[in-house]
Amino acid sequence: MRVPLRWLAEFVDVPAADAIAAALTQGGLEVESTLRLGPDLSGVRVGHVLARAQHPNADRLSLCRVDIGSGEPVEIVCGAPNVAAGQKVAVVSPGSKLPDGKKLEKAKIRGVVSHGMICSAKELGIAEASDGILVLDASAKVGAPLGEVLATGDSVLEIALTPNRGDCASMLGIAREVRAHFGGAVRLPPFLPDEEGEPAASTVRVQIEDPDGCPRYCATRSGWHARDQRRRRRDEPRAARIRPAAARVRRCDAARWCGPRAARARR
Repeated sequence: MRVPLRWLAEFVDVPAADAIAAALTQGGLEVESTLRLGPDLSGVRVGHVLARAQHPNADRLSLCRVDIGSGEPVEIVCGAPNVAAGQKVAVVSPGSKLPDGKKLEKAKIRGVVSHGMICSAKELGIAEASDGILVLDASAKVGAPLGEVLATGDSVLEIALTPNRGDCASMLGIAREVRAHFGGAVRLPPFLPDEEGEPAASTVRVQIEDPDGCPRYCATRSGWHARDQRRRRRDEPRAARIRPAAARVRRCDAARWCGPRAARARR
């Protein structure tokens, strides 16, 4: 069983991965390994595009003046169509490494020296495709490591769950174990979906006659439309080895993984 710690943190306060692994193993849940997922963003910093101008020798390139949080602003040549002044962006400086391990060097592009690279989500290894550079939240601190701004990596515990510990076959079950070792409170994340238009409760009513046997019942009515989910919500089930599927199926899979209750959806 795989337990992504970022997902677990929604249920309980999470200490360091090594501490959790040692405590769970001592308590009878053998943690076989701790995996680290996601790209290495240690060489990427938050930059602020102060100005953007047309490259003097290329129609499709921009010459950007970027504050990277140390020293004077630098000039970076960028080919992305969406770059603009005022943006917070992900910058790799000369001498630093890209997430794929390649060391970046100063380069002369069409006669102008580029002192770094403004990265797209694909170049950072956090997306399979991208149409331009990754634009960060305006509140991101200039010069901060990108890993502190984007939660792209995660530590995942690989637990050898035995048949007699079915109570731990969910994120909620592991959260209870962590609370038993480290204290704190277990939190149940909200399960109510966002609604638009007429509330579902006005047309459909569900009464639980046996709350001990079925403490919660969740459903969606016909006409339910899938929307793009947050990347974090897509990646957490994937880190737990839940196969990506349609949005409604993915949501039910995640709900089932959160606690020992059934959830089902038609594709």
